[in-house]
Amino acid sequence: MKVLEVISSLQPTGGAETFAVNFSIEMSKKTDLTVVVLHDNNNNYFIDSLRNSNVKLIILRKKRKFDLPTILTLFRIIKRNRFDVIHTENNALITSFLAVLPLLKKPNIHHTLHLEPFLETPTRLLQYLYRFIFHFGFVYPICLSDKLAQKNNDFYDIDKSAYINNGISLSKFSSKLEICERPFDICVVARFEIVKNHFFMIDLIKELKTLLPKVNVVFVGHGSMYEKVKKYVEQSDLVTTICFTGLVNNTQFYYENSKIFLLCSTSEANPISLIEAMASGNIIVASRVGGIPDFVLNEVNGYLCDLDNFDGFLQTIYKILKNPTDFQFISEHNVKDAQKYSIENTCDNYLDHFIKNIHH
Repeated sequence: MKVLEVISSLQPTGGAETFAVNFSIEMSKKTDLTVVVLHDNNNNYFIDSLRNSNVKLIILRKKRKFDLPTILTLFRIIKRNRFDVIHTENNALITSFLAVLPLLKKPNIHHTLHLEPFLETPTRLLQYLYRFIFHFGFVYPICLSDKLAQKNNDFYDIDKSAYINNGISLSKFSSKLEICERPFDICVVARFEIVKNHFFMIDLIKELKTLLPKVNVVFVGHGSMYEKVKKYVEQSDLVTTICFTGLVNNTQFYYENSKIFLLCSTSEANPISLIEAMASGNIIVASRVGGIPDFVLNEVNGYLCDLDNFDGFLQTIYKILKNPTDFQFISEHNVKDAQKYSIENTCDNYLDHFIKNIHH
């Protein structure tokens, strides 16, 4: 099977970009894969990872949302290579659809939706275009949680959204220390964007410090809100409590050395960071939104709280940090449970889905 993976951009660093790279590396071992990245403003770490894994890589120079030269170049690549299947990520769907449309024999397009519909398509025009595209017989949406698949079916008025879990490279993550021996109390690995709700977490930590004066927290990542979040930490008098790593490639170090993984997003599908935290033996404390309840069960692998229940978050975190040894069983459960979210299993599920629909 010849598969084309089309990625809009590998910048910035986030869960969707990490998944695209891990997916491409693993899929290249299982099938004849070519990766096209539409934009050239990419994270060098990701590009180097693909090249070092001998993935066939083509980087284009898309400059604007509707870029005719890029569409024509992609059309020629698809026509010349006669791919059986095209898989698109992030914002690559429309460009790929337009590149395929003139072909008499059209390869199926499978598009992974990482976000809830109103975030994936925030404007009326995008919503109309996605609804139009999904109604073509050769375009198949793939969602990262069962709830997200149902929402997309309702939103786009379709009945064919598939559900395939996110996956990670499990070999990169381990649990070397027991919970009580880990130096960081709380780890937050997230892009500094409004949806990740950093200000809410800072307010939580400020209140938590009155109960546990020595609590220490690490914020891992970067994004458009980075400086605003740092300023809010200063205003909250938490400079010695919350440390910032900026953009790093070794996120596994912070997972493995943290007791709690905190995720207070206002919207999520199936975040890569959550699976990485599970594989590292973190205790999950997360908001009850999107696809998170599909993977986090209360008192089994972590705790869920509603975002309007500030005190619920606070008391849950306090309870864990007061006696972390009592929660070692959750850490051990998570390491075992994360095994089913390997990138190998995810790619096998994608291949099964491709094969099932290849002649339709």
